[in-house]
Order: sequence, then C-alpha cells, then structure tokens
Amino acid sequence: MYASLQSEGALQDMKKRGVEYVHVYGVDNVLVRLADPVFVGFCIDRKAQCGAKAVPKAHPNEAVGVFALKNNTYQVIEYSEIDETRKNVSFFVILFIFFILFLFFLS
Repeated sequence: MYASLQSEGALQDMKKRGVEYVHVYGVDNVLVRLADPVFVGFCIDRKAQCGAKAVPKAHPNEAVGVFALKNNTYQVIEYSEIDETRKNVSFFVILFIFFILFLFFLS
C-alpha cells in the first residue's frame, strides 16, 4: 500500500496540497482514536518519521500480533508466525520494556 502511494503520485499530490502528516491505522482496530492529537503531536515533537501505539499482551498466547525487528526492519509479526519459545520470551521482555517506559515517563 505504501509503495503505491509513491508510485501512483499520491504522496506528490499531498505534498503539493501542503499535507505534512498522515495518520494510518489498521482497519481492524475499532478503538483507534482518529488523528489522535496527543499521539500525533508527540510524534511531531519527537521528529519521528513514524510512530506506533501498542499495549502489552494480556498473556503469551493472546492471539494478537506484536511489533518486532525482523530482517533489520520493524514489522508487525502476526501471532500465528511466533513460535512457542519466542511467545514466552517476548511476553516478558515486552512487560519489562513497558515497565521501564512507565518509570521514564513518570520522571
């Protein structure tokens, strides 16, 4: 989808019209806050090229995808693609990272 935005001229058209930021989300996320001003503002403030929101899995076998670094590229890995060992390890690593981020934002 993103490559076609470039190849079909949509990015150039948006640039011509003065569009600076685009909010994209998964269609299966009914709880997404469209153009969330806090999240978009945070990304702009941090000069991020891209931003993503996530919550920790409730348990290792929860049927949801995860953000991961695969082949040197950040991707969403579907739950069906994660083997049992990685499910358990990534669950506890993610909990630890969320704990550290929570402490960071409290300070």
